Amino acid sequence: MNRLTHAEEGEGVNISPLIDVVFILLIFFATTMAFSDKSAFELKKPEASRAESEPQKSVKIYADASGAIFLGNAKVDIKTLENLLSFKAEKSALIEADSSVDMAGLVGIMDACKSAGIESVYISCKKRGAK
Repeated sequence: MNRLTHAEEGEGVNISPLIDVVFILLIFFATTMAFSDKSAFELKKPEASRAESEPQKSVKIYADASGAIFLGNAKVDIKTLENLLSFKAEKSALIEADSSVDMAGLVGIMDACKSAGIESVYISCKKRGAK
């Protein structure tokens, strides 16, 4: 009969305190991280002298210089945009469009928003003279 001594039985590294420290650090960094609200798209926004701050809790829709439409990071067409917006809980939309997007494209996006049940549609611009 080969019996292990008490010292041989308990050999090993206890990593429970290490796991606790890692989770505390994870929570710390997740809560103190500065979240960037910058757009990932290169847009030259139109200027306005009476620009206001953006509405809270709105769906963001992007339209780039080529006329492509993005909901989040997904490229969509007008019909898909309307279908996806109909499932959103938010009742306002913010359109961030390049200044070279034609009026017909902008009106198409606004029409899709209204058809999907979005009550308020805003167009993003930068304040004249601001960088």
